[in-house]
Amino acid sequence: MGNKSTSHQDKVNTTSHLIETAAHHLAHTKRHAVQLAKSKTKKERDFNHEHLTTHLNGAIEHVGKIMGHVKANYPSEAKELSRLEKTVPRSSDSFKQSLRKARGK
Repeated sequence: MGNKSTSHQDKVNTTSHLIETAAHHLAHTKRHAVQLAKSKTKKERDFNHEHLTTHLNGAIEHVGKIMGHVKANYPSEAKELSRLEKTVPRSSDSFKQSLRKARGK
């Protein structure tokens, strides 16, 4: 789980930073997916596949950090998030495991 922020400003700064970083990784994942589809050589495919995977893993990691941060700093939202986590379909277990790993559990 994330750390409790020491001040309101720290909480706000951390929240915005984590969201921005996750969004950055998702945007780059999309760019490399598009380029992967257009790749003409094995070298291009390998490059874009590697970078797509790196950015997708970065996005998953930061979503996990967002969840930990929310749970540590936003009690009302943490309750709702916990309720929603219980409704996630069983088929997403690998995604949940990735999130747990990112959160250090």
